[in-house]
Amino acid sequence: VKLEDLGASTEQDGSAVGAQAGLAGRLLLGALSQPISEPEPEPLPETEVVDQNAELIAATKNGDVTSVYRCLKAGADPNSTDSVGAMALWYAAVMNRTDLMDVLVRQGADINQATKSSASTPLMFAASWGDKSTLEWLLQHGADWSMRTNSGKTSLDLAMQHGNRPEATAVLTAWIAQAVENDPLVVASGPPPVPCQHPHQH
Repeated sequence: VKLEDLGASTEQDGSAVGAQAGLAGRLLLGALSQPISEPEPEPLPETEVVDQNAELIAATKNGDVTSVYRCLKAGADPNSTDSVGAMALWYAAVMNRTDLMDVLVRQGADINQATKSSASTPLMFAASWGDKSTLEWLLQHGADWSMRTNSGKTSLDLAMQHGNRPEATAVLTAWIAQAVENDPLVVASGPPPVPCQHPHQH
């Protein structure tokens, strides 16, 4: 083998290596010049507040005042409704839980919020199924006795309609009578007061 041939071979090998290095460099520069695609961030859960609302209503139905307070502090909407359109305050009224009602109202529950289906308010629920203390609590905290359902019934109408509700009827009748006495014009926006029935004297 001639020395010249070895030199030529070495030059050819060096040129090939240089060409490969140049190609690798161009590929690397091309890759670096391409915009880097960042991974798409995972979407934040959108059901957190909804879950808190559901937990609030569930806690109210379970009579758990500590959990009710915790849900409200975690961001639950006190006026949110469940699948049947009822909010926590309605359940508390039906259960005669004035302690739960107090927490809910203090945290912003609308004491006169009506259902979409029948336009029934917490006072109407209490008039139909609640006890005297629940009715009195609602009235003392701003419940509107003059509101009517979609069928035109007031809380007093419902108390009388459901039967065996003498206490509810008496509470509402007395409250309406007092309201009319304080402002005779109030009767124009509400039902006429029902006269109290006195037992016959022998």
